[in-house]
Formats: sequence, C-alpha cells, structure tokens
Amino acid sequence: MPSHNRLLIAIFLCWSSPTALMAQRPDIDWQVGGHILRVNDVAFSADGQLAASASDDGTLKFWDVASGDLTLTLTLPTEDFMSSFGMYGVRFAQDGESVWAASIGGAYQWRLSDGKLLNSIIAMESAGQVLFSPDGQYLALAGSPAGAEDATYIYRRSDGALIYMLEPAASVAAVFTSDSQFLIAGTSIDFFADHGVIRYFRISDGGVERTITAHSAAVNWIALSPDGAIFASCSDDGTAKLWNAADGSLRQTLSGHTDSVYRVIFSPDGAIVATSSYDGTIRIWDALTGAAIDTISPLDGNGVGPIAFSPDAQSFLVAAGAEFGAPPPCVQQVNSANGAVLKQFTRIEGQYNDMALSPDGMRIALSGYPVQVQVFDSTDGATLWTSPTGISQDYVAFTPDSARLAVGRQNGIVDFFDATTGAAGQTFSAHANRVVDIAFSPDGQQMATRTNNEPSMIWNYPSLTPRALLNLQFVSTAGFAFAPDSQSIVIAGASTASLYSTINGGFIRNFIGHGATTLAVDFSGVGDTLITASVDRTAKLWDVQTGATLKTLGLHDNWVRAAAMSPDGRIAATGTVGVDRSLRLWDVETGAMLVRYTIDMGKGPQGIVFSQDGREIYCGRADASLIAIRNPFAFEAGDVNADGGVDVLDAAALAAALVGDPLGAGDELRADVNRDGRADGADLAAWVGLVIGE
Repeated sequence: MPSHNRLLIAIFLCWSSPTALMAQRPDIDWQVGGHILRVNDVAFSADGQLAASASDDGTLKFWDVASGDLTLTLTLPTEDFMSSFGMYGVRFAQDGESVWAASIGGAYQWRLSDGKLLNSIIAMESAGQVLFSPDGQYLALAGSPAGAEDATYIYRRSDGALIYMLEPAASVAAVFTSDSQFLIAGTSIDFFADHGVIRYFRISDGGVERTITAHSAAVNWIALSPDGAIFASCSDDGTAKLWNAADGSLRQTLSGHTDSVYRVIFSPDGAIVATSSYDGTIRIWDALTGAAIDTISPLDGNGVGPIAFSPDAQSFLVAAGAEFGAPPPCVQQVNSANGAVLKQFTRIEGQYNDMALSPDGMRIALSGYPVQVQVFDSTDGATLWTSPTGISQDYVAFTPDSARLAVGRQNGIVDFFDATTGAAGQTFSAHANRVVDIAFSPDGQQMATRTNNEPSMIWNYPSLTPRALLNLQFVSTAGFAFAPDSQSIVIAGASTASLYSTINGGFIRNFIGHGATTLAVDFSGVGDTLITASVDRTAKLWDVQTGATLKTLGLHDNWVRAAAMSPDGRIAATGTVGVDRSLRLWDVETGAMLVRYTIDMGKGPQGIVFSQDGREIYCGRADASLIAIRNPFAFEAGDVNADGGVDVLDAAALAAALVGDPLGAGDELRADVNRDGRADGADLAAWVGLVIGE
C-alpha cells in the first residue's frame, strides 16, 4: 500500500467520534410525476428557473423550467401530519433560497437545495396564502381555502410573534400595500352577510381603515400592481375590478368572463392584467384603461385555475383542476401571447396503480388510475410512449424478452403493446373479471394472472394456453411473484403468503406470522429468501425452503405498502404511505434499518423495484410520481465515494462523512463500512482492514 495512504489512515484513526447516519433525502438520479388532485397555486422563482405547484394531494412540487423535469417534492412533516392535508399557497422567499407554503395549521418554510424544513408557523386551522410585507417586517397568513378560517394573521418576522388576528378577513384574497401600512383583504364566506367585501386593515393597530362593497359574490384573489398604485380583485360574480390603492376608489370593471374568475395578476412591468376563469379562458387587459386585449384558451377550453407570469412576461404558468370534477390537474407553461403549450410539467396525472421494470433494464412502465399506462427510459426518465386513453388499464408486466408490455384491464383482457413503440398488438381474454395482477416467469415460459372472485391462472407463454389453476381461499389485489427458478410462485393473502407449484398449481406452504393482510411479496435474487409487506405495519423476511420467519422489519408508522429485495439479497427496501410516507433500507443479515428517507418521498412509495445490478431503486409514489434512486449500498465495501474502487479517495470521503461534510450524496451511508448503523472509528478500522486485506 502506498505510504501516503498509510499516513492518511494513521491520521484518521486518531479521530473516532461517532456520527449517526441521519440521511433523509435519497441520492436521486431522476424523477417524473404530477398531481392527483386539483392544483391550488402556482409560482415562478424570481430568476425564472423554477416553477412551483401546490396541490390538494398534499404535495408541493418544483419543476426545472428549462428541461421540464420534476426536481423536488415536499410534504408536511411526516411525524405530525397525514399526507391527505393539502398545500394551498406557495411563495418563493425573497432570497431565492427557500420557499413558503400555506397548508393545514399555518405556514411552512423549506430550503430548496435539500428540502429541509426550516421553519413553521402553527396558528390556524388552515392557511390559504403566505404574504410578505414589502418592508420585510411582517408575514401574513391569509384566510382558509375552505372558508373554515375567518381571520388573517400577521406575524413579526424578526421574532415570529403574532401581532394581529384580523377579522373578518375570510379569504385567501389579501395583499400588503406597497408602503406596508395596510393589509387589503377580501371575504369569501358569508360572514355577517358581507361576502364580496374588501377591507383595509391598519398594520399600526390592526383596525379597519376602509371598507369597500366590491363584489356581489366571494372575492377569490387580490393582487397589487408592481408600482403599488393599483390593486385588482376578482370574484365568483364573473368580474375582475381595478382599484386605486391609495383610497380604494374603483377604476374599471373587467367584464367578459362567463364563469367565476379564479385569479387576477399583474405582469411584472405592470402594463397588463391577466385573469383566469372556470370558463376555460385567460383574458388579457390593459392595466391603465381596463381595455380587453386578448383571450386565450390554454387548456382546450377546460377550466383554468391558478396562473403566474414568468419574470420576462413571455409565458404563464397555468394549472387546471381548480374545481372539483375538473380535468386532470396538469401544470403547463404556455405562451402568454397565444396560449401555445411550451412545457407540460406534469407527465403523470393519475393515481399510482402498478409498475414494472423490463428484464433488460431499459424501460420502466407505470400504470395510473384511471386510464393510462406510460413507459419511461429507465436511465433518464424520458417519456417513451403512452397508451391510448379510453380503456381502463391497471396492472403491467414486461415479457421476458423485454419486447412487449402486457397490460391487464378491468374487463379481464390482457393487451400486449410493443415495448419500444407502444404499438398495440395481441389481445388475450384471461378472466371474466378485472385483472388484478400479471407476471411472467424468469424462464420466459409462463404468464400468471389474478382476478377477483375467480381462481388465479398460470398460462404457458407465448402460446397462452392454460398450464395450472390456483384455487385460493382468499384473493388479494396485492400481488404475486415467481421464484427465480420459475418452479414456484408466491401469492399475497390474508395475514399469510402462500407458495404454489407452477408445474401443477399444487400448494407447497404458507408463510404465517403477519397480523393482517399482506400487501407485497418479492424474492431475493437467488430465491432463498422472501420478503412480505403487511397492513400490520411490518415487513418480514422468510426462509423459502422451510417457511420460517428470519427477521421482522419494523415497526413502521403505517401500513407497509411496498417491499423489494436487492438481487444480491443483501438489502431489503420497504415503502409506506400516510403518516409515515418513507422509504426504508434494511440490512437483510442483521435486520437493522440502514436508512429512512422522508424528503422527496411525496405521499410515499406504493411500488418498489431494484434494477438487475442493484444500483438503482425505482419507486412508484402515491402522488403520481416515479423516482429513480441510487442504492447507496450497491457498491463494494469500502468504496465510500462509489467510484468503483477502494483507494485513497475513499479515505477522504470517509473522513468527510465522519465530520458531517460528505463529499457526495450517499457518502455518509457508505461510510458505515461495518454496517452497525453508525459512522465512527470502528468503520475506519474496518476500512483499513479491507485495504490491507485483513
């Protein structure tokens, strides 16, 4: 070993303070996704490089404007809140390094670089909008999007102290005046029969300075012109209005929409006003005269919800799904002159249902409720093709040669598509009822299908003739998996998983030990170990030959919805949704949890699959997203920097991880060379032993 390596080692061994492994955000290669419920607010960062969307599905998502890629997904702290609570308003901080969102309980601030929660203001049932005073001294939480909160709260930013609770100000419609002397707030609920009223609240004492009977229905939004001279309001009465900010006098009424006006905004230079409406249009108005300039229909005439100007005013950020029952909650960047779509940020707009990785590792398919299947390039997440709409498609599996994708449908049909082009091919009638899972054996000679209220079937492939019938006492839609040798198949059930022969369908054994329904099953690469996930909040590892329980992984904080094993059988992965919504990685030999990822987990993993080399972990999340994560434990022991070798560079990476300043993502996890859940002097000794061959 070179002498400089020995010197580094000698130095490191003198330092042995332990460092606990606390990584919460995974090393992400790529992610694509969307929202599953309506989008309440959208925003551009000040430099125009990021777009943000806040949704009723409980997620706040960020998109790279140049590429259209999803870069970060934030949720409320998993320890405190269910994922069902919505995100209602989003606002980038003035420094561009953090973001605020309004949600259940108040407002929350996250750092954009790593998704870390920095601050929270818990004060109300739910906040609809976060506002900052121009002088930087105050933060306001405006109303409630559901009308359940009839006050607006003002806080001093220097110490977070509550200054005023302003009533009645029951709306998300509010804005500070440019001199920070007043908060202008509208009402949206029938508070003493004054919906449609706008009030000026004094910041000096919280009193009402001025009251305006502005609209005949709820006030949906208020915006201030860049120069502070004018403010605009919009309403369910189908109009928007321009007012002199100094005295609240009416300047113009903007009429022309045929439905509620959801949002009104000024262009960055203040020259024009844009309004969006449930009537499916965005209308452009002259801010000085109120004259109508143009009308665009960016979402094919479907209702338009929140909108935001880009910093150069050349485009809008536009979201659909502002009304319940509206079209899918897509987020687009459109040309502000003609409404042409420049970017479709949301690539998935349906709830996660199933996922599959092609055996050659090149493609990954995701099916989303209610209709479409999408196929992505596994290396970069690029969309390769999307199945036709109008047919209900649920469960997916690639054929063993990776040439076709089989899609199970609600009518019992299995459709085959060309995996490269998406061209429709063979159609096979498997069952009379909905296909609830589909799988192919590793040897390429069998296809298995499951359905509700009928026996599961194993078919000869590619002839698709019957091979074996599996009579089950309980049928779960959770899934099944072929053993690596293709001689048996395991099926999830009620508090058990059952192993059957694929030769004749005969029962082999049960894996008994869960206290509730099993939701996922997977074999290790060599087939000697099985993992199951359950409603009982645990995952279990089993000896396939004996049915004995090897390890219990948990207790998780919610149902374990997904589970998978790395091909080498060393790492197990579990995924949870709801209050937990995390991805956990476990050491199979010891049963120890190696890491729990909570940041960028959205509403939680519902499906997990490892790549064949074990270096990637693909997660299908409950918030309509697909994410590719580098497995931090898929590298040779001692390869701390994951560059494929164990050398002096790993010594530097190990030292950096020990002092809490890792050189790269995942270094702090790979620094746990001896896998005891800590990075400390013992790992230094273990690393030295690897280098010198002891």
